[in-house]
Amino acid sequence: YKLGHYHAPEVHHVYVAPPPPPVKYVEYVEKPVYIEKYVEKPVFKPSPI
Repeated sequence: YKLGHYHAPEVHHVYVAPPPPPVKYVEYVEKPVYIEKYVEKPVFKPSPI
């Protein structure tokens, strides 16, 4: 639960942040699924804040 909670806020922050920062790329590297989905279409747009 601790790991999930910690990852949840971090991922959300990345979505809200702009797509130009390299930090988001590094975090995505950990999860290739996010990178593929992001490259296909911006998920941070429809994401409910």
